Amino acid sequence: MWLTHLKQPHFIHQGIGFLSLLAWLSLGIELNVLLGPEGIYPIEVTMRLVSETHGFGTFPTHFWWDTKGHSLWLGVWIGVLTCVMAMANCFSRPALVINGFLYLSYCTVGRDFFSFQWDSLMVELCSIAALIPTHQTSHRSRWLPRLLLFKIMFFSGIAKWQSHLGDWQDGTAMTYYYETAPIPTWVGWMAHHLPTWWHHFESWWALFFELAVPFLLFGPLKVRWVAGAIFALFFVVDVATANYGFFVPQAAFLTLLCCIEPKVNDNTLKWSAVQNGLTIGGFVFISTAIGLNRFTESRIMTTITEPAQRYHLVNAYHLFGHITRERIEPVFAILQNGEWTELEFRAKPGNPMRAPRFLTPVQPRVDFRLWFYGLSYQRGSPPYVERLIERICNAPEAIQGLFETKVHTPEAVELRFYEYRYCSPTEKAQSGCWWSRKLQSQSDSINCQIFEATH
Repeated sequence: MWLTHLKQPHFIHQGIGFLSLLAWLSLGIELNVLLGPEGIYPIEVTMRLVSETHGFGTFPTHFWWDTKGHSLWLGVWIGVLTCVMAMANCFSRPALVINGFLYLSYCTVGRDFFSFQWDSLMVELCSIAALIPTHQTSHRSRWLPRLLLFKIMFFSGIAKWQSHLGDWQDGTAMTYYYETAPIPTWVGWMAHHLPTWWHHFESWWALFFELAVPFLLFGPLKVRWVAGAIFALFFVVDVATANYGFFVPQAAFLTLLCCIEPKVNDNTLKWSAVQNGLTIGGFVFISTAIGLNRFTESRIMTTITEPAQRYHLVNAYHLFGHITRERIEPVFAILQNGEWTELEFRAKPGNPMRAPRFLTPVQPRVDFRLWFYGLSYQRGSPPYVERLIERICNAPEAIQGLFETKVHTPEAVELRFYEYRYCSPTEKAQSGCWWSRKLQSQSDSINCQIFEATH
């Protein structure tokens, strides 16, 4: 099989370089809106706020040395350059170390908008690449990707099993999933209308898939091919029905690595065996400790696990622990020339007539983050929502890239909270709508002049 003839260490670094490139390009689309001088979380403001209470050790970022606008983009371009170097197999290990640190820098200062699990996975992939030698196929190159994929899947299965709703065990989770996924696609609308018995099967299969199938990754090559085929089916469904940034390419690449069986030519010297044992054993130990801390009341080895997680070097993953049962979408409305207009985000449901879109591998961070806000809007607005309202009022051109609606300086802004439901096939045939929606609540109108004076 052609996969067995790949030079695995080079292929690992090249693949991680490509995945990192996807992450940087996705970030670049929203960089100014998120972190620019006129953005939601300006770098200079963030660093000024943390400088009195944090240092590099607790707030790891290269922006300690420079917070100006050119530094914002310079880090991205250097990150892209390191990706190209890794893909070209040119000093790939040091290149990916630099790449991982730079990406961690943006995760640190980006706060809410960089808290996604695939951001942490990107840094962890770079940290693994730093541990894998490029000059020979080693036990580290065989086992670290396999262990990482196992951790992602198995931890997610544990999270589902522990769901406080019991929705995966009773089979109801997937009856809601396609409708309430953060950023669904139009195929998700079709999947939602499959028979209820099928959704129950999907829910139970997900538990089996994540709790049992990952153990096949430790079997012989042909057994791993079976696991790879099952994972591939999951990735196809995932990409077809929802948008999760660059997570699927990351997980698919790890799966591909598990289907490769190159001959190990580790140096037989004792030191090489010690390196492999310490590296693989350390990864297993820290991952296990983090998992126990995450899924049990245990708090073992926190002096090691907390720094590892702070720097995103080793992480716990818990995808879809439970499925929300309603979709509440916050919609921003602006008053212009005496008329209210609702702003259309590029990736959110918005106009019920608009079909859900395919965006993978792009990560629309503001749109995704607002989905979480809709789940708990009764508790008040988080800082990024307040800041977004302030930008709409005072610098609409700075955040125009988030919206399809043309935003001029408004007189007032208000938030409306709609419950969205997929239209049935009959309703869609009659009205052409993909969604039906009902207003649940709305905020008081915010006068932009008063808002500017108080903020």
